[in-house]
Amino acid sequence: MRSPLRKTSPPTPLLRGEGQNFSALAVLCLLLLAFALPAVAQVEAFRARIVLLPGGTVSLSTDGGARFTVIGRIVALPQRLSASKLPARSAAILGKGLWWIQHNETQSVGLTAMDAQSPVALRSDIPAESVFFRDFGQGVSVRLLYQEGRLAYSLPPGYRYRVGDVWVLQVMAGDDAQAQAMRDAVAAALPDEAQDAIRRSVLRAQKEKLPVVNGTLNLEVTARYAETVRFVFFTVDGYPVGTSNVLPTVFRWDSTQVADGEYVLEARATDEDGREVALVRKKILVQNRVEQDGR
Repeated sequence: MRSPLRKTSPPTPLLRGEGQNFSALAVLCLLLLAFALPAVAQVEAFRARIVLLPGGTVSLSTDGGARFTVIGRIVALPQRLSASKLPARSAAILGKGLWWIQHNETQSVGLTAMDAQSPVALRSDIPAESVFFRDFGQGVSVRLLYQEGRLAYSLPPGYRYRVGDVWVLQVMAGDDAQAQAMRDAVAAALPDEAQDAIRRSVLRAQKEKLPVVNGTLNLEVTARYAETVRFVFFTVDGYPVGTSNVLPTVFRWDSTQVADGEYVLEARATDEDGREVALVRKKILVQNRVEQDGR
């Protein structure tokens, strides 16, 4: 009876060229495995919120976004802001004094100190020595968390950034110790930077002769678009402060609840499909301290 086992021959030695190919393939496989491994976990240090408006705020938060402190304002927007065809996927700090927010492989929008020269930079009044531009060392990265309340990767394909959009950036550290050190540095700097931002804002608004508000301001939206308007949204510096589905409507805003300085008020009307029907923006100067000093 013939044995079911088959006779096997010893393996043929690899030729010199085949051995080299095998070694190259092994290295390639190892590289692919290395890229497939999960990235090293990072820890949130603080957050930055940027409102893309002329006069919009730049603010920082060390408590996970529960409270943001304004440290400066946008002086001018870059011309390329509306030219990007793809939503941002990531952001990065490139050296001291420059934030670079990636739109796609060829276009970017950065935010730099006011004295920096860059054709694609958001112009801000934040001084170069601000904690916002501090070099925190190695292992720091930044990613875009939200835009208009949506996750960055949920934006529709082909979305173009618009004036009025909001970026929330998460600054990540390499480990807990570095994250805590960064949070402590930012928290210690915020009170002084906030006061400096108020002074700059008031002086700039006075120079521009913006309308002065102290107390309650009535924001009125007329019935001009009543036949198509479904909702009217009110925002102050990009923060939602009220919604109405009735026209005409009046929204009352109490300026005594905020610090002095510039503010950007916006009323945006949309139809039942969410399309924008009308938009009104206005910059004002809040000077509550004037009223208090006059008592």
